[in-house]
Amino acid sequence: MILRAQFIRGIRDSSTREKLLQESDLQFQQAVDIALAFETSRLDNREIAKGEVPGQKDTKGVNRVARWDNRNTRGNSGPSSSNFS
Repeated sequence: MILRAQFIRGIRDSSTREKLLQESDLQFQQAVDIALAFETSRLDNREIAKGEVPGQKDTKGVNRVARWDNRNTRGNSGPSSSNFS
């Protein structure tokens, strides 16, 4: 119990600390797991807000995905990227 209390006091993020303090019968390992999950989700949310995919830093080698266009007037339907902005 003392270890858990020291761990919670050492957390800098107030929302994570509040969440941990709201939990009843919280064991030390549960507190660590919750804190790690909160930290991971917060970092992922920052990446998403920047327009990045969480955990994916380099997208230079990724090809653009084309949309399938069935409205092709020549009858041969296939991928088309003409509808993208």
